[in-house]
Amino acid sequence: MEGAGVPLAVTVRGDGPVYVLVHGLASDAEAWAPAAIELAGGGRRVVTYDRRGYGASGAPEPYGATTVQEQAEDLVAVLDAVGAGDAVLLGDGFGALVALDAMRRHARRVRAAALAAPPLFAFAPAAAEALSEERRALEEAVREGGPELAVERWLGPGADPAALR
Repeated sequence: MEGAGVPLAVTVRGDGPVYVLVHGLASDAEAWAPAAIELAGGGRRVVTYDRRGYGASGAPEPYGATTVQEQAEDLVAVLDAVGAGDAVLLGDGFGALVALDAMRRHARRVRAAALAAPPLFAFAPAAAEALSEERRALEEAVREGGPELAVERWLGPGADPAALR
């Protein structure tokens, strides 16, 4: 199916009220598979999808970045594609922000929502500045010594070596 201008990989399980599960960063819809199977077995129509640029979904060319608003429009396009007038949204991390924005701009399409770990730091200037500095330091570490050095600096010098793989 097509989201807001890009192809999106969508999986639908079960029948009943529609639940849409929105994954976070560094993830894809597969992260939700166990929950989706459980929910679908309980009389729900469960929709998972790979957000743009993740998993089997497409991304515009060239692809540099996306916005929460763009992702929320993709979510509403998924609702349209599966014929859902409204849905319960479950979002994790960045997916929780996507669900929040969909709720804000398309309130009639959202029956309810459950949100886990929404990165609300984006709305606090001091937190955004701290994260910006952390990102700068990680990018510098990648340039200096690759991803391994960046992970080591992020986790600290006493990090378990297994965590660096």
